[in-house]
Parts: sequence; C-alpha cells; structure tokens
Amino acid sequence: MPPPPYILGLLPNIRVAYRASAEPQELHVDLDLSEPDPHGFPAIRMRDLVASVNAGAAGGAEFAPEAGFARVLSGPRTSLHPADWHPGPSFRWILEVRGVSPFFLRSIVETMSVSADPIAPVSLSIYGSLRPDATPLSVLDARLMAWSTSSATYPKRWPTLPFTVKEDSVPRGCALRVRFADDVDPDTIEALNAVLGLWGLLSITYPNLGRDDVGYRTFIDRLGVTRRECSRFVEEFHVAQDVATSTLLHVLARFSLETAKIEHVDVRMP
Repeated sequence: MPPPPYILGLLPNIRVAYRASAEPQELHVDLDLSEPDPHGFPAIRMRDLVASVNAGAAGGAEFAPEAGFARVLSGPRTSLHPADWHPGPSFRWILEVRGVSPFFLRSIVETMSVSADPIAPVSLSIYGSLRPDATPLSVLDARLMAWSTSSATYPKRWPTLPFTVKEDSVPRGCALRVRFADDVDPDTIEALNAVLGLWGLLSITYPNLGRDDVGYRTFIDRLGVTRRECSRFVEEFHVAQDVATSTLLHVLARFSLETAKIEHVDVRMP
C-alpha cells in the first residue's frame, strides 16, 4: 500500500540513522535539491526547527519539554538577511542536539522535504553521532518508512504538565486560552506569540482532520489579552487534534517553566 498523501517527506532516497538521548550528540542533516533555491528557504526552515526544539516541541513522551536543546554547529546560516541566503542546491548542517524524540525525526523529514517547495528535493540524509540500537529510542530507514502508513507516529504527549488542561471539541477553527499565575507584561505576550508561531509552522506538516492529506490552518489569528490571560482563535484549523494538541502543550509547558508560570490552558479544536 503506498503512503497516504499527507506524508510529505518519505522520499525513495532518504537515509536516517538516529538514537535519541538526553546527552548531547551531533546530528547531520544533508539535503540536496533538484535546482538552487534563490531565497535559501531550507536554511530558514532549519532555523524554525532548531527554535522549535528549544521551545520544547521535540521531546514527545520520551523527554520532558524543557530537556530539548539544539544549535547549529556548522552549515548554511539560518538567517533572514538576504546577504546570508544560501541557494544550494546542496545543504549540509551539523547540529548539536539532546532530548529530541525519535518521532520528531518525522517532523524534520517532512519539514525539510518541502522547505524549498515547489523545488523538488533529490535526497535527504539525517544521522546522529550515537549508534542506533534495538531500543525504541532508535530509528532507521525501515522504521521511518513503516511510520509512513500511520498518522499516529508523531511525538506523543509528555505525561506531566505544570498546569491544568481542559480540552473540548468545536465545529471549526481552534480556540486557545492561556491563564497565567500572575499579571504579565507585553514582552511576555510577545514571547508567547513567538512560540505559538513555531507551533503553527509545525502543525501544517501534520495530517488533516480526515487523516488523508496534509493539514491546513490560517495564520492570521484573532487575539485577546488581559492582565492574566491570552486567548487566540484560528478561524480555519484542519489538523489532527491529538497530534497538534500534544505539541501545543509541550511548548506551553516549557514556556511556563522558563518564562511565565501558566495555571490553566483551554484548548478547543474540531
């Protein structure tokens, strides 16, 4: 059976060898495009992936949200400045990472595979410095390919969150309300919006509600802010609820631990 169409990144010439660990390791990401990308978008998406790891999105059920870490050791600069754009068509990065779930490799693959869309990728290789073994923390080509027939093989939810959560269903859109323990200032709200933006970028690589295509959401949200609450409403949000909610709660958990304590989160999705 061929993979469902929402699988964006499983190319015939993909190579993956990774064993997740709480200890630092090098992660090599090599991407080749069919032609140069004049805007260097793969480097921008790499920047977003690194920021997502540091925001808590990559640990899944294996590592606490605050345990994730990533930084670029070498490779094309992940900058928005035109002078730093690297057109490729070959991109070679070495990252330092820790606390990254093996299931997050799927997000890396799917993000980088479409990073220069509509320019087609030719090959993608991702391998860590720790030798894979037979434990669930390891992923090789065959295991990644086996994941391609399921929408359930994304990072799962970390079992312990530093706030209470209420989840409800709505007919359409996505409604989020975050209640802080204390009054917050505009800088805190700006920082929260930044991590929610990273979550939004990851969510469009997830399956849609029918789990038969890639997800879709609008990026112009309706916002509401009081002294202790921040609310957002996304008018169109067609993303599998379980996958999207887990990542959302992980970035909020890290935000609560490191930036401003969150008491309660309300999430409503279709």
